[in-house]
Amino acid sequence: MATTSKSHTYSNHLNTTLLPTLQLVRQNLAQVEHDLEEYHDLEDKLAGLEQAQGRQETLTELGAGIYAEAHIPETSTITLDLGLETHANLTLSEARSFVSQRITVLEKKLQVVRDREQGITWQIEQFQGALSEVGASDKSPVSTQ
Repeated sequence: MATTSKSHTYSNHLNTTLLPTLQLVRQNLAQVEHDLEEYHDLEDKLAGLEQAQGRQETLTELGAGIYAEAHIPETSTITLDLGLETHANLTLSEARSFVSQRITVLEKKLQVVRDREQGITWQIEQFQGALSEVGASDKSPVSTQ
């Protein structure tokens, strides 16, 4: 009977805590990877703007996969959306520095999230092993000692 209680406790913790936490961590991991990819793309685009020096023509997405031609008359400054309707104008050099710093932060965050995922995965494996042992002891003959 005690093994059934252990089994229930282990199973409950696994299903209500560890597996949902792993799912959230993996969603966070995917978001950080996505953000990092976007900043790397932005870094490449800023480098292209620096090389172009001046007027630039490009396609810009309007939304829902619809693009329009855009003419950028002057590319020496970039407007950074800080959120909450706040913007900052940066030179290309300042923008590249900001992007580089942001990439460094995201790479560190990515490592932290990967470590968290690895730790939770290890815990899940331990609980699954414990459940297997409890299940095996339920099936073994009862000891009289």
